[in-house]
Amino acid sequence: MSSNLASGGHNPIRYSDVSAELWMWSGAPLAWKNKVKIEFRNVSFGELCPAGGLKHWDVMSYWAKEFACRHSVPPLVVNQTENGMYYVQDGNHRLEALRVCFRNRIGRLQVRVAVLVPKRGYHFTCRQFRTHWTYVLEAEHAPTEASVNDFLGFPLPPTGVESEVLHG
Repeated sequence: MSSNLASGGHNPIRYSDVSAELWMWSGAPLAWKNKVKIEFRNVSFGELCPAGGLKHWDVMSYWAKEFACRHSVPPLVVNQTENGMYYVQDGNHRLEALRVCFRNRIGRLQVRVAVLVPKRGYHFTCRQFRTHWTYVLEAEHAPTEASVNDFLGFPLPPTGVESEVLHG
């Protein structure tokens, strides 16, 4: 369990970091295993981007009660977006419960998040599915000869020709 002090004061929320790590092994997409690591950070509430979709009021009510009773809750699981915001992968009901419970100080609220950091060779990218947008983890691809040719504006010489030209 982690106690969380926000910069500039005491944070009224208690977190259980181990819950985020357990999510990585039980709730995350199977394809993400061993391709991301988790870093814990405190971010302002305004930096969080909820996933679209329906919210279940009974689930939000449960989390609101957990906050009110000062029980430990899992940090939101997020990935950082290309514009520096944090997209909520897991914890959207907790995010909405935070909005309700701390509405009078939401602009000052610091929230502990578990940031999914892609390992070398992977990145998160925004993709549209039929009814929604989300961030997915994708492998970075090495540039192909065709993409290099398009970038340069002319084709590369065949392999081996460079050494003949350079060494005469």
